[in-house]
Amino acid sequence: MDPNCQKLIDSLNAAYTLSESFEEFIECTEDDSMPYILIVKSKDGQTDVGRMTLQLVQQTKTVHIFEVVRLDKSNTYKGIGKKLILLAACKAASLNFSLEFTATPYSESDKLFTYYNSLGLTRKGNIRGKGRNRGLNYNTSSSNLQKIISKMTGGRKTRKLR
Repeated sequence: MDPNCQKLIDSLNAAYTLSESFEEFIECTEDDSMPYILIVKSKDGQTDVGRMTLQLVQQTKTVHIFEVVRLDKSNTYKGIGKKLILLAACKAASLNFSLEFTATPYSESDKLFTYYNSLGLTRKGNIRGKGRNRGLNYNTSSSNLQKIISKMTGGRKTRKLR
């Protein structure tokens, strides 16, 4: 696996308590097709932080994300959704699969779409529906996932003081 992906996995292991399916997902091969429910808890295991449900689809060579949810709405665990999406991107790229999901914002705002675009994920088609049915499909190829992964640093960007 890419060194940046390994750093991401190590940082998740260091900061959170992860469900057993997390390790199963990391070690899965392109022949595995069962759905994975990755649950992230606080380090002490008391607080549910986030959840991602996804599946490898061999016929289309994709990793399909069904949901990514930040369960604790405090700012303490802000960013867990991005880390989970990047984890899925890492797995998809390592298998030479694409990554696909549908973004469905809670409001008419385009902020969610802008956020996914800023991560480098590739939109497929145009915004569809209105209100709660509004959504946008994303399907990012393995080569684009490799580019996203190569730019991952996992740390905060700070300026050096002199």
